[in-house]
Amino acid sequence: MTFANRYWLQCEEDIFLDTATCAMAFRILRVNGYDVPSDPFTRLSEDHFSSSHEGYVHDIDFLKLAVEDFNICQSIHCEELKHLKRWVIESRLDKLKFARQKQAYCYLSGAATFFSPELSDARISWAKNGVLGTVIDDFFDIGGSKEELVNLIQLVEKWDANVSSDCCSENAEIIFSALHSTVCDIGDKAFKWQGRNVTSHIIDSWLNLPKSMLMEADWVRDKYIPTMNFEECFTKNDIVLANRPRSLVGEHLAYNHTTMATSPYGDHWRNLRRIGALEIFSTNRLNMFLGIRKDEVKHLLWKLSRNSCQGFAKVELKSMFSELTFNIIMRMVAGKRYYGEDLKDEEEARKFRRLVKEMAAFGGVSNPAEFVPVLRWIDHGGMEKKVKGVSKRMDAFLQGLIDKQRSKDEEENTMIDHMLSLQKSQPEYYSDQIIKGFILVLLLAGTDTSAVTLEWAMANLLNHPDELQKARVEMDHQIGQEKLMDEPDVSELHYLQSVISETLRLYPAAPLLVPHMASDDCTIEGYDIPRDTMLLVNAWAIHRDPKLWDDATSFKPERFENGESDAHKLMHFGLGRRACPGAGLAQRTVSLTLGSLIQCFEWERVTKEEVDMTEGIGVTMPKVVPLEAMCKARPIMHKVLSESLHDV
Repeated sequence: MTFANRYWLQCEEDIFLDTATCAMAFRILRVNGYDVPSDPFTRLSEDHFSSSHEGYVHDIDFLKLAVEDFNICQSIHCEELKHLKRWVIESRLDKLKFARQKQAYCYLSGAATFFSPELSDARISWAKNGVLGTVIDDFFDIGGSKEELVNLIQLVEKWDANVSSDCCSENAEIIFSALHSTVCDIGDKAFKWQGRNVTSHIIDSWLNLPKSMLMEADWVRDKYIPTMNFEECFTKNDIVLANRPRSLVGEHLAYNHTTMATSPYGDHWRNLRRIGALEIFSTNRLNMFLGIRKDEVKHLLWKLSRNSCQGFAKVELKSMFSELTFNIIMRMVAGKRYYGEDLKDEEEARKFRRLVKEMAAFGGVSNPAEFVPVLRWIDHGGMEKKVKGVSKRMDAFLQGLIDKQRSKDEEENTMIDHMLSLQKSQPEYYSDQIIKGFILVLLLAGTDTSAVTLEWAMANLLNHPDELQKARVEMDHQIGQEKLMDEPDVSELHYLQSVISETLRLYPAAPLLVPHMASDDCTIEGYDIPRDTMLLVNAWAIHRDPKLWDDATSFKPERFENGESDAHKLMHFGLGRRACPGAGLAQRTVSLTLGSLIQCFEWERVTKEEVDMTEGIGVTMPKVVPLEAMCKARPIMHKVLSESLHDV
């Protein structure tokens, strides 16, 4: 395979001698995971089909051949589907009224995978197993009693059972008989094709399925919610589960999984983590960007005060928070604002906002091709084409930012400038691709997460005016109305910190965190977790577990004043080696912004009704209804407005 791939990429003549050889090589390479380009087919097409009359005749011949081939395949598929339906009737599976009839669905999924005409046995075996799996699933969910479910498992364990005496019901007898005859038939055909007996392996696989289904049925009956010891995931098994699963977005947008967020655990990731900890997220580097955060918060306050100095005015906060976080990150990265006023390059800003909008469209989108690989061959839904397009444009944009900073005579206080200075002495560690990867991570993980957290925090405070008043009283007592709060003041604002912690508990910015993947087999609470298993941590559910939290679904910031903030219970930034390295930046941004909003404005709901807290769909769990509120400037805003924003 390696040699074939190399020959293809090098355009070796042997592969491209004729259409059939080229097509066969292309198909074999694609089937085995090699993402080879299809460009050579264009050359073959030009070589074999000229604009002459003979070329068109050949084209028509090929078209006729394709139609004939299609009709033959359709005929084969129709006969196989008829065979499947006869098998269902002969096996009496149609007598099971509780069971879904999914013959066509199961068959077509097999036909899409094993599409070659000669693979008839594989398609039919796939479809029969799918039908049986659906029937047994329905049997365990709704069709069978506890006695029947246990009986079916015992029959499979015994296998050579006497159906007339060992089956406790007709339903159990029908299902076991169909399963027994099908497995034996598949085993016989496998022996014919492979020369080895695989029947016992098929039986073992089928035995595991109903056992799992019985456990699930017991959970449903007893209303038991299974949990897994997440502490064990991030302590004893932290290294094993430190990998990341591969994805389409990670491949194309994240430079083939080489960014800090998507890279597999290993030397490269450790190097990225070291760079991030020392050169981007260290206390010293974050302090150097304090002026940017203060300046952007002042822009926000000034915008809110435009119509609220004389009385309450309605404001839409979602877009304002998003603009705030993007401007903070991009000023840190390249010294540029892309939202609001004072934009140096309107065209560049529009281009950036368009790219961000396109990237946001991928947020929370499930790509079936990552779970059913055959769909990737046909680019199901055009997902890969879209991701490639956005990735190409984003890479060009980020490279443009780097090139512009590199061409300047004087070094500025930006992340790009700092990393370019390090590139001179250590080019292998600070390549342009690594710099672009860090910018991408900051954009994807450091903007919307903080924006939605601010929106949820304000929504909670609006629905709980007593807690809002308590936070304001603390602010007035600790800071007063003579000066605007600063980041160092946050350490004295304990209730403000509790409000943020409680918001992140109820509405974690990434409710399922970032997926992990097992790099080796491991055991968690007695469960065998095989290599390459994807681990999703439902932080949202853990944060609302009544076994861990008192009055778990209520907004009670006071709980964190009573010593209930155990690290293993609160995991909004993740745990273990792959925990979010930008937690410090997020805490600073959210604390300064939320504290300033409480200090500088009175807040009320738009109507007497509570703010709608319905959660939307997305990686960062947005509010379905964007937050609107009524605000009125407090006396301190006169001091803020009297200062020029540019003097910060």
